[in-house]
Amino acid sequence: MRILIYSVSAGAGHVRAAEALATAYKRYHSAVEVEHVDVMKLVPASFKNAYVDSYIQLVNTLPSVWGWLYNRSDKVPQTSALASVRKFVQKLNTQQIIDHAIAYKPDAILATHFLPAEIFSDLARKRRTSTRILKRFTGPDGSFDPKLGVVVTDHDVHQLWIYPHVDRYYTASDEIAYLLAERTGPEFSITPSGIPCDPIFGELIDQPARQRLKKVLGLDGAPSPVLLLNAHGCGVSGASAARALGGVVNSLLKKGPPKTILIICGRTEKIKDVLAESITVPAGSVVKFYGFVDNMHELMGIADLAVTKPGGLTTSECLARSLPMVLVSPIPGQEERNAEMLLETGCAVLARTPAALAYKLETLLNDAPRLQRMRESCRKTGHPTAARDIATDMIELVKAKIKV
Repeated sequence: MRILIYSVSAGAGHVRAAEALATAYKRYHSAVEVEHVDVMKLVPASFKNAYVDSYIQLVNTLPSVWGWLYNRSDKVPQTSALASVRKFVQKLNTQQIIDHAIAYKPDAILATHFLPAEIFSDLARKRRTSTRILKRFTGPDGSFDPKLGVVVTDHDVHQLWIYPHVDRYYTASDEIAYLLAERTGPEFSITPSGIPCDPIFGELIDQPARQRLKKVLGLDGAPSPVLLLNAHGCGVSGASAARALGGVVNSLLKKGPPKTILIICGRTEKIKDVLAESITVPAGSVVKFYGFVDNMHELMGIADLAVTKPGGLTTSECLARSLPMVLVSPIPGQEERNAEMLLETGCAVLARTPAALAYKLETLLNDAPRLQRMRESCRKTGHPTAARDIATDMIELVKAKIKV
């Protein structure tokens, strides 16, 4: 059996979801041949720049404009002139994606972004309605007829995700499955699987495991509580923002008992340097700085609270780790809707300013019973086995097709 997973590098979440699915196949279904491809590697550079780079620039520089576009595009009919122009431009630039899939001859395609979902939904429609198209895209033996699964990677569902001829939709929760069904109808097959994150995030979360991880990380004996502060993931990219964050950390360290703060700075050494200069660590407390990390599951595994933006994948990893969150700087649109869900379920609180962040961190870290209630809410809300469940379900879909 061959499974092809397509993602889009418009933000890291879609790619990480695809990587999680590929990991699940390799770990739990080793007999399955799986390949993950970022489709932006299969399109002209000009299209990638327009599709990905312009999105990232808009989100970073004019987030309110992006929020307006996100909400507005959720209401524009897909039969509109604007949608027709968008589809025409996509068609001119995405043929190599189709060619790649046909050459691979997968039994199933999983899409973690709406672009490949739309492409292969449209191709399925053409195959089923046109003999000429059928011969062109399947060959004389009709060998290219994969099952199509679409993984919605936010705690929301936008119109851009909704297409016919999808064999199975996978959503973040029962609520999102319900909302999707309301917009599509009973003919759509929808499974509330959760957003897939690497299966390792769901492992080793009991107290003995936390103590072992602290030893592995060189933090044996470091005081509790432990705060995980993802400066890079919170969008801190300049010296002034880093100094403001340093002020929040200083305020937190001055009050209450000693604590441990783990700060992830990403690949930018300047941010790490500014934070290190800004923060004064009192006796008894521990502050540790990290650059780019590939062991986030371990850092989350010893943390009592995380500060992060409400991206779909990052928050799903926290949920799988039963890790309460303080949410900051949500991008208008999808991240604001993610935040709504996390606040509603009691898994997180929201801090809109540095002062609010300092207050909420101090309050939560000195309220162990509330943190425990939030941790329990995360445990109930999370789907640590989502990647494995989706991988297994797609295999069953293919097997059912073969039997028919």
